Amino acid sequence: DQEKALAEVGAQVRPRADRQVRSELILDEMARRDGIDVTDGEVTTEIEALAASQKDAAARVRSLYGQPEARAALRAQMRRERVLRRLVSEARVVPETA
Repeated sequence: DQEKALAEVGAQVRPRADRQVRSELILDEMARRDGIDVTDGEVTTEIEALAASQKDAAARVRSLYGQPEARAALRAQMRRERVLRRLVSEARVVPETA
């Protein structure tokens, strides 16, 4: 039955999707709190890099990111990556105490 199969897939995917959304919300809040942002120029540079890496589809890449929603999603992804890079660069290993 198609509904049963769809429900099973949903049950399998939901925990990972929940973790992903929670992670994104945490990273977004950290970016907001710490004033981490991505400029329009940085977004444009990233779009051009993506287009250059997709030689046969460069025009489609530029067209896709010409859409405000896609551009906003790319900006959010870049901001989250920036927060993650900052977290990793500031992380310190602390020896475990017994």
